[in-house]
Amino acid sequence: QFGKMLEKDKPKPITVEGEEGYFYEWTIKYNYRNKELPKNNYIVDTLGNNLEFYGNPSDVVVKNMANEIVPAKVTFNGNKMTVTFPDGLSEPVNITYKTKVSSVVDDSTTDKNITNEVKTDTGITSSNGGTISNDGITKDGSIDYKNRQITWTIKINKYKYLMKDWSLTDTMSPGLTFEKGTLSIKDSK
Repeated sequence: QFGKMLEKDKPKPITVEGEEGYFYEWTIKYNYRNKELPKNNYIVDTLGNNLEFYGNPSDVVVKNMANEIVPAKVTFNGNKMTVTFPDGLSEPVNITYKTKVSSVVDDSTTDKNITNEVKTDTGITSSNGGTISNDGITKDGSIDYKNRQITWTIKINKYKYLMKDWSLTDTMSPGLTFEKGTLSIKDSK
């Protein structure tokens, strides 16, 4: 195989059961060139200002292409994670971990960019990032042409922030009327 020595995939938005906020899963692809790397080679992953690592170093998963765990020592130090391979490394691995946006994201949030860079002990770098979506409220419609009805679904607070003194006003478009008895409010726990 002649892949890249180091590559960071785009962050994948995830939900963490029982937790509030914006979470992302990241994957680092390391040693896809199948080099014989020496004992104690390492990578350092650095998060942008608005991210923090989620969980413990033991939650970071390092696996080879056969989906087997590869021995590695993982440490967190603020916004940096170091992954060291004490026995060396002679095969490609995927390093998977989770991050959380470190503050509440709302309409007043100005920095919605997330960034992340990884660097090997030999100076090779790779980075990736994305934009935090401010979609705490989503509205979708399902049209029934035969019965001339639209079923609307409004999802509120999917990031599970504490909401206090909050209300919602949904204004229908001209020509639509509300059908009494159809309103349903459900907790999605």
